[in-house]
Amino acid sequence: MERQELETVIYEKEDAVARVILNRPEKANAQNSAMVADVEHCLNDAAKDYRIKVVILKANGRGFCAGHDVPIDTGVEVTFPEFAAAEHAGHPWKGQADLFLWPVLHLWEFEKPTVAAVHGYCIGGGTYFACLPDVVIAADDAYFQMPLVQGLGFPGGETMVEPWLFMN
Repeated sequence: MERQELETVIYEKEDAVARVILNRPEKANAQNSAMVADVEHCLNDAAKDYRIKVVILKANGRGFCAGHDVPIDTGVEVTFPEFAAAEHAGHPWKGQADLFLWPVLHLWEFEKPTVAAVHGYCIGGGTYFACLPDVVIAADDAYFQMPLVQGLGFPGGETMVEPWLFMN
């Protein structure tokens, strides 16, 4: 088995299976810039490796993914400087799309079969790591939640794919 420990993800390849394991359990596997880049790196590698026939996305810790990592004390501009840079350039949503939407959509359009193995919480932006693969296997303790829609009444950027997810 080949194994790489990236900053936020463990990447394993064994026979025809690649495993991308979210590995920020101390932060509830919340997505940050590094995690999105690490997952994208793993997908790109699996796409080029002709031995790999399927990619499994799973997570270490008590839950799958708590959504975007937005600390209350620093705010989104400090956590994701990409957002502020795009907004100052006159493209207020481009930073979010470049960081979260396009890389996550890579799962949806990935040329090999993908499986999400979800356990525990799967919240907000984390639901797209879970729902965009071809197959979702949810443990008995898995639950899915969209706080932006529930509490604030408006959807996040990735929700533009929901009509295709839930109506097909």
